Amino acid sequence: MKKITKFICFLVVMVSLSACTKTYDTPEALIEKVRKEIPISNADTIQIQYAGQSKADNLALLWFISGNEYQGHSYFPVECKVNKQNNYDFIGSYESMERYEDIGIFNWNDGYSFCVNNSNCKTVRIIDSDGTHNIVLKNDEYPYVFYHKGTSFKYIF
Repeated sequence: MKKITKFICFLVVMVSLSACTKTYDTPEALIEKVRKEIPISNADTIQIQYAGQSKADNLALLWFISGNEYQGHSYFPVECKVNKQNNYDFIGSYESMERYEDIGIFNWNDGYSFCVNNSNCKTVRIIDSDGTHNIVLKNDEYPYVFYHKGTSFKYIF
């Protein structure tokens, strides 16, 4: 009887905690959550903009950029579950693997998500087992966010 009571209490707590997940209507609504999550000293005042998202199944990796034209930029991927109403349930925030100036890269969901915010980058070349893929960026597409599934490939900017 004691085990059943503990199990029921455990279930009640788990259901209560799962209901605590905040749902966001739009990516822009997540900006205040991002401010609390990002590891920079002036997160409460720095300009943060939504850059775009990568989607896979019912998950989305939303990219946020901090800073403005007079400041250096940092790139923050935020993972969310997309529910049936196309709202976002926050899962976690991460730091990108920045490898190039104004380009954020993050290993996510058996692939890589890219956030290209460098207008000098006109083409991203991905070489994988299927061959070479050139992603051409137009002048008005920055920041440009995309996802490439697979972990065995090379990318060149």
